[in-house]
Amino acid sequence: GGKLGYKQTDIAGTGLTFDIAFKFASNTDWEGKDSKGVVQAGVTHSKYGLGGDILFGWERTREDGVQEYIKVELTGNSTLSSGYAQAAQPPANILWDVGAKVSMKLWGLCALAATDVGHKKENAANVNGTVGADALLTLGYRWFSAGGYFASQASNVFQGVFLTTPMQTHDCAAYIKLETKGSDPDTSFLEGLDLGVDVRTYMPVYYFAAPAQPGAAAPAIYFPVYGKVWGSYRHDMGEYGWVKVYANLYGGTNKKNDAAPGAVPPAAPAAVPALTKWSKEYCGYYECGVVVSPLEK
Repeated sequence: GGKLGYKQTDIAGTGLTFDIAFKFASNTDWEGKDSKGVVQAGVTHSKYGLGGDILFGWERTREDGVQEYIKVELTGNSTLSSGYAQAAQPPANILWDVGAKVSMKLWGLCALAATDVGHKKENAANVNGTVGADALLTLGYRWFSAGGYFASQASNVFQGVFLTTPMQTHDCAAYIKLETKGSDPDTSFLEGLDLGVDVRTYMPVYYFAAPAQPGAAAPAIYFPVYGKVWGSYRHDMGEYGWVKVYANLYGGTNKKNDAAPGAVPPAAPAAVPALTKWSKEYCGYYECGVVVSPLEK
């Protein structure tokens, strides 16, 4: 494989950046083998591939040391030969992926919008030429930020993380966060003090759809919400040493449980495999401590 690119930063002193690269990878067999070099059933070796990336951007460093920027990034990749989805005919079994991202940090405002669309091997529906897509949007101003994530059913991004089976429908996730950093001039209340709270939820669409599935246990799923609260304070001791105290608290409405059994229909001799990796327990843990560095250079 190889990569050929060109990059130019701070063009004519304007802060503008241009970066472009093309990539090529030859046919290999690493995807078809496990860690011991044994070829696994049902897998195929990777194919010849070609890709490219391009970035346009502008950045500057403020007098207080904070970096500000605006960036637009595009990327694309594709296999050059077929064979991944054996049940499909070309071009359905050619893998490809395109993506785009726009990000900015300016005057305390942070924003990011990104999307990814592709025909990927990891999706079992590829035998039908299905195209998966996902998108992310986050917005923030100084101490506050929030974001949302959308994933199509064909993208199947939640299997292996929250699900033991492929996704049944389009789904999403979201978060909201309040944070202050002692080292960030845009959010700092007190030098050395870090505080924050972060709450996230995943797959709310599936939460409402799962109880309606045939043979589902009651309830089939519990609403997944996770959160974190943290705080720390660092105090310098002279020119070379410092001490920091910290405390973190994590919690969630569902505990990941790969071995959770599914529903047991009366006529079935054994349990139905679990549809999700969620169990009904609530979970949480905390950590706190003191870190002392008497000498650091």
